[in-house]
Amino acid sequence: MPEMLEIAEAKCDPGTALMVSELIFDLFSESGLIVSADEESGDCWRVEVILPPDRFWAEFEPTLNLAFPGLPAFSVRYINRHDWATRPQPARAPVRAGRFYIHEEDQPAPPAGSAIPVTISAGMAFGTGHHETTSGCLIALENVLRQTRPRAVLDLGCGTAILAVAFAKAARAPVLASDIDPVAVAVARRNGIVNGVGPLLRCVTAAGVRHREIAARAPYDLIMANILAGPLMAMATPLAALLAPGARLILSGLLLHQAPRIIARYRAAGLVFQKQLNKREWATLTLAAPGRPF
Repeated sequence: MPEMLEIAEAKCDPGTALMVSELIFDLFSESGLIVSADEESGDCWRVEVILPPDRFWAEFEPTLNLAFPGLPAFSVRYINRHDWATRPQPARAPVRAGRFYIHEEDQPAPPAGSAIPVTISAGMAFGTGHHETTSGCLIALENVLRQTRPRAVLDLGCGTAILAVAFAKAARAPVLASDIDPVAVAVARRNGIVNGVGPLLRCVTAAGVRHREIAARAPYDLIMANILAGPLMAMATPLAALLAPGARLILSGLLLHQAPRIIARYRAAGLVFQKQLNKREWATLTLAAPGRPF
């Protein structure tokens, strides 16, 4: 019998979607809930919550209603645990982000030497590289690699591990990738193998930065975290503590209006703001730890 998961979803405006998703993460991430907020069309966004086995949305919705008056209506459905990560999706054109070229397995790679190809399994429902935050992080990664040669690298909240794979292919150096969901971690491992960097890519299931292997590999020369503003705010101090002197931190998953708050929070944690890249309504930030570059 396949393991079934309950999925709760709601459609609402962008501001509500971001606020609700951040609140769900803050309240329930330690209970194993996985939340995402994505644009469907224009001002219509979808908040999706994947619950762990044997947990039900009815357990959590009353608390959320109290914390967020006017909560949008959530509907509930069920899906096979494996299928939530591999739901059929329409084919999408390849994406060029700086030197990186993101394409599906059945699409041709670019001519040799013209770009760094990153292959992603066709049909994946998350982490396909088409979102502005992913392409923004890839461009920020390219800028970091022009200036430094990071050797200890963490991709936090990796999803399909596009960022980790891109780093491993560009730098030919090892990278640790982590995600809260074991299905995403399994997909990330497969993408490492498909891209020929399996031996360089270590994937672990972890919530935030609390994992023995994340701690054991610190300090890091580079950390990439493409998640949500709420978790990034909460993790500012522990993330800063993981960085080596002169290390870089790439952050995304942020709307433009959230960027100043994130910059201020990380400055308070001792980091130096370097650059902001805007793509549509999304921002990608690069910060640095004080000290001489490695």
